[in-house]
Amino acid sequence: MPDRDLDFDDLEVILKKGVIREDIRPGKNPGEWKCLVEDKLAGNSRWTGVAVVVKESHLLIATIEWVDP
Repeated sequence: MPDRDLDFDDLEVILKKGVIREDIRPGKNPGEWKCLVEDKLAGNSRWTGVAVVVKESHLLIATIEWVDP
């Protein structure tokens, strides 16, 4: 995350206020679902995404990344 100038506060904002703009897809394992939660952070015009995998009651963070068109 430091390489992208992002931190845990950014991650929290995206997960709380972000949107899922693309389809939710099945994950690699049974019962898993994956998606990209996206938001425009304050002071930035670019969309930032958090790739997540949901399995049962767990939310796994895969990565946080800039979303380019």
